[in-house]
Amino acid sequence: MDNIVPENILEAMREVGSIGHLNDNQRILFANYDWINRRGRSKWEPLAWELNQTDLELLIRGLVIIARELEWLGGSAASAIWLFLIFEERFSLHSNVLADWVLRNRGRNQYLPYGGRTDAASHTEWIAEQRAKELGQVTHEENQRRQQQEKEQQREMREEFHEKRCSEGLDRAKMVQKYNSSLASMSTSDRIKAIIASEMPLEAVNHLLLQDILHNVLSVDKDTKLELLTKIDNRKRGLWGKIKRKLLRPTRLLSIFGKIIVCLIMTVVCFWYLFSF
Repeated sequence: MDNIVPENILEAMREVGSIGHLNDNQRILFANYDWINRRGRSKWEPLAWELNQTDLELLIRGLVIIARELEWLGGSAASAIWLFLIFEERFSLHSNVLADWVLRNRGRNQYLPYGGRTDAASHTEWIAEQRAKELGQVTHEENQRRQQQEKEQQREMREEFHEKRCSEGLDRAKMVQKYNSSLASMSTSDRIKAIIASEMPLEAVNHLLLQDILHNVLSVDKDTKLELLTKIDNRKRGLWGKIKRKLLRPTRLLSIFGKIIVCLIMTVVCFWYLFSF
């Protein structure tokens, strides 16, 4: 089964590509999305052909940074490879610059960005390496040795990834449990203020606590409502989307009510003017 990458995750990836690094909140956000790095070309093609040059480049940069920092497995099938190859097809005049950046920032995946294994650390080195291969300077024995080293490296990476995933999963679970326990002991107003002030992602909030916020959110003060709307930002689905729509609904009703009052006043003034003479 192929999972669909949520729009907010794609947007967050482009943001990472734009700022050039991964912050703590983003580490938590992407913790369970390592499957993204193993999607085939056919799954990426519709999006890759739809995005403009800037957004596609930022998505590639973001994937490279996230996969490097979180040590996502991908190898020769890493998603950044498929996206880069499509970028190269669409924007060939700019692909060398992007390839150079990927080679300098890719981390341990030596298949980036072209899909073939390379030790090059820049596009200039990659070109020289390709010419050397074409001239037969890379022997068959050396290729076998490198392949054996690569298998050993991948085995070590899998073991390290498994150990790290188990450890981080326990730490994340404890952190989220502690966070929700703290929120559960608060009143609705204090709970919302704590969520606004916290660096934890909104998705970490317990479902039952969200239900309580949904039912009682209109009881908090105006400033807290505005701050919560800012925190929710562009989320449209799930309980956070319902909370956002509930917060916005009174504003719309007041706007409509205000227009009705203005119309009534104008009508009264007109009648007064007509019958006063």
